[in-house]
Amino acid sequence: MTQQLEVLSDRYELHRKLATGGMADVWLARDRVLDRPVAVKIMFAQFATDPLFVERFRREAKSAGNLNHPNIVGVYDWGEQGGTYFIVMEYIEGQQLRDVMAGAPLVDTPIHEYMTGILTAPEYSHRAGVLH
Repeated sequence: MTQQLEVLSDRYELHRKLATGGMADVWLARDRVLDRPVAVKIMFAQFATDPLFVERFRREAKSAGNLNHPNIVGVYDWGEQGGTYFIVMEYIEGQQLRDVMAGAPLVDTPIHEYMTGILTAPEYSHRAGVLH
């Protein structure tokens, strides 16, 4: 028996949950149109009925979608389906920083290289008028 995948907007096929945040879950998905993996951030249902949260979510998508920086994931789309609001973002394969830091010593890449990459993103977004 084949498992039925949930699909948003007849386009984004949800595969597995990657993370949970304060107001949304992030899922690994496949964009059926462009045949590529994407990350889909889906707002929790309890916030979807609050117009202020929905507007904040929409603004987040719009603001992030206007940023183009190597250390900031790209935003491709945003939408709503049956009261479910979502943001479609670039999916980047890799480890979470907390896992890297908890693992083996950082011998191959000095910590300052990680920190430089991490800190350039908020600097760029702040110059663009976006605060997180």
